[in-house]
Amino acid sequence: GITNVDTYEVEKEMVDLSGLENKTLPLIKQALKDYGDSQTLNSKTYKCFVADTDGDGKPNRYWGETYTKYASDYDKEEVLQKSKNTRIIVDINPNTMS
Repeated sequence: GITNVDTYEVEKEMVDLSGLENKTLPLIKQALKDYGDSQTLNSKTYKCFVADTDGDGKPNRYWGETYTKYASDYDKEEVLQKSKNTRIIVDINPNTMS
């Protein structure tokens, strides 16, 4: 099989925002950004912070609210080039198959 050995991807982190007095979209977005900006990331990684407004470890009502932080040395162009170089193109056109 194919094993992914890339080290530049990091899983998401649920952020407990259940303590917010007013759970409005602007306040949730700002709280996620403030939390994410306060975190230190490993070299060449990124992390997606997801709002948990009920404190149950799930995204709840605001599941679409995320904040992504990139490490200061994360090179988006390098990652893009690697993804282009490792892309597998499958031709499913029966007229070109032999």
